[in-house]
Amino acid sequence: MNPVLTKVFKRYLGAFIVLMAFSSLITIMTTAGTFFEGKLVDSLAYQADRSRFLDYFVILTVFSGCRLFFSYFTSKVQFLKSQECIFDLNRSIISHLFGRDTLHVLAWDLTTLNSRINDDVNEIVSFYSRTWVFLTSNIITGIAVCGFIFFSNKAIFLFIAVFIPIYLAIYFFFKSKIYRTSLSVKNAQNEYFSSKNHLMIRYLGIKGRESFKSELGRLIRKQNHLFRRTKSSFWVNYGLSTSQIAIQLIFQITFIFAGGMAVLHKQITVGLFIVIIQYFSQLLSAIDNLLGASLTVQTYQVSLKRVSAILNIADEKNGDYQIKTVNSINVTNFNIKPFQHNVNKLLYSRPLTFTFLPNHLYTITGDNGVGKSTFLYTLSGIYQPTYCGKLKINDLPLSKINLRDFRKNKLGFMLQDIPVPETTVVNYIKSVMSLNQMARVLQDEEFRNVFQSDLFNINLLMNREIRNLSTGEWQLLKLFTTLSKPTASVFFLDEPTANIFPALREGVVNLLSSVSKHAIVITISHDEAIMAKGQVVNIV
Repeated sequence: MNPVLTKVFKRYLGAFIVLMAFSSLITIMTTAGTFFEGKLVDSLAYQADRSRFLDYFVILTVFSGCRLFFSYFTSKVQFLKSQECIFDLNRSIISHLFGRDTLHVLAWDLTTLNSRINDDVNEIVSFYSRTWVFLTSNIITGIAVCGFIFFSNKAIFLFIAVFIPIYLAIYFFFKSKIYRTSLSVKNAQNEYFSSKNHLMIRYLGIKGRESFKSELGRLIRKQNHLFRRTKSSFWVNYGLSTSQIAIQLIFQITFIFAGGMAVLHKQITVGLFIVIIQYFSQLLSAIDNLLGASLTVQTYQVSLKRVSAILNIADEKNGDYQIKTVNSINVTNFNIKPFQHNVNKLLYSRPLTFTFLPNHLYTITGDNGVGKSTFLYTLSGIYQPTYCGKLKINDLPLSKINLRDFRKNKLGFMLQDIPVPETTVVNYIKSVMSLNQMARVLQDEEFRNVFQSDLFNINLLMNREIRNLSTGEWQLLKLFTTLSKPTASVFFLDEPTANIFPALREGVVNLLSSVSKHAIVITISHDEAIMAKGQVVNIV
């Protein structure tokens, strides 16, 4: 098991052991209770012994009370502790992913990846909280029942000994087919729900292009693919269940007839006959549960393998040196080998050589798709592609710098087209700075001209949900939280004036110029006003 999973499950080991112990006790009492029910019947039918009847009645009552008492603890683990474990696992896996190589993570479809993590984590936890309990309980039931029947009636035991191998042979005939079809259904479900999720996320864009029909067509193709896989799985499972039911009926009819004749010939008591019938039903149920659980074991192994594949994504490279302030950024003969592309092809048509210094405002320009954002992602360490040339901050190679600390403390980075978080404006701001820090930032005249203007006053939006902001308001909120980062000494801004109110554009440009007086400000922009305020760096 992957160390991340092992670490989480160690925290819940005690709860799962308690679950196993109490479930085993419940199983033992349930199996023993059937025996005492038969004894109770015989005490009435043959002995008319009131004292013995009351003894068996008390034993059965105590067993029922104990089972009720133990069921509280088993239910608590199965419903509450297992849910805590699911939350813990999801949190640990997500935290782990944020330390992985970004490009390797983005090689997955993130919606499908999220769906897979959700399904597989639930499957893994269910294995320990339910399947493992089922396996143990039914093994105990099978052993206890077979032992009782063996010592009670050798002929009936021989009858069962013939039945079990035939019953198991049917399962093993269908086993591999069930596994393959179940796995294909699971993968198809992930693809279908991912496609549906994508459709809903792009609601406005689809409506704006009136392309719903074609988008729905793609969803229907995924739906049909899932249905075909589900149909195949249905027929395989139906074949197994029908074969098992037929065998069960044949043996049950034979068994009841033979047992009934044994009672008539006074070879066994009525109570023993009732016990054996119930035990035979319990044995059938135990075998079915064991076979079903064995399929779940396979599903668990698949989920474990899939989660391990996610957790084994290449680690993000991170150096040790923590930068106190950014004094220079040097780019020398730099070029990128695009991720998962032809290794002989480079991203830029010619190598990049730039020097970025404090007290300057830089604007990166170039055609759409040329790799401007990729350059900033690489410079920040978010992307770690294979590249040639040199990237240095304060004359240190990126590989030696603690890039996580750099991004957290020294870099203000505003990205374009990031999804809107489900929170309020005030909570979003608090995730970056305190309200006292915000008040101090707004004492600066250039900040007030933009963020406390007649067109946009951030103080009046504090209790608004971010999803209810306009595109321009959301852009300005991102710009505010980025530029007011108190410890940053370099800022990367992707299209800072995009979508904002035209009347505020001049104020934003002046603000960028003001910030650049004590920091390095690098923007990606086609705004001529920004270009005029600083130096232009062209990427081709």
